[in-house]
Amino acid sequence: MKRVLMLMALISLTLAPRAMAGPPEQRERDAPRLLGEALRSGTADAETIATIVRWVLEEKEEKVAPALASALRAAVGDLDDGTADPRWSAAARGAIALFEGLLDDARGHRRRDEGSVARDLAPIVDAAAPAVADALREVDAPTRQAVIQAWKLFAPALPECAR
Repeated sequence: MKRVLMLMALISLTLAPRAMAGPPEQRERDAPRLLGEALRSGTADAETIATIVRWVLEEKEEKVAPALASALRAAVGDLDDGTADPRWSAAARGAIALFEGLLDDARGHRRRDEGSVARDLAPIVDAAAPAVADALREVDAPTRQAVIQAWKLFAPALPECAR
């Protein structure tokens, strides 16, 4: 009985924000704006994340893709304001451009093969490599070892260009 009560309490707590929030239509209309704000600020609370995820999953691709691309373009604009670490700018711009292309493909219902995505990823990996190497030099030895171990674990699953 104690477990059942605990489960009911947890369910109630997780559903409470949704029950107290505005109507779903309003939250869905706010999702693109919330996404843009989250990208600009670099933070988002659980309610915002849930709203954005729900919008991405429930809205039509034709509406989500351009809104995501617009939010990403705005984020790229923020990279030019001098606050971003220049070591990462080229890789970030490349990743955002690739993602915009993938979103455009989704909007047009075009499928890409793994090889074409891997070819597009190669220059991003090349641009990020010096920044990753610098970042690894700046962290303590245990963190560096943890990253290296994670890389070894996931490397076999990566496309050839990222190894």
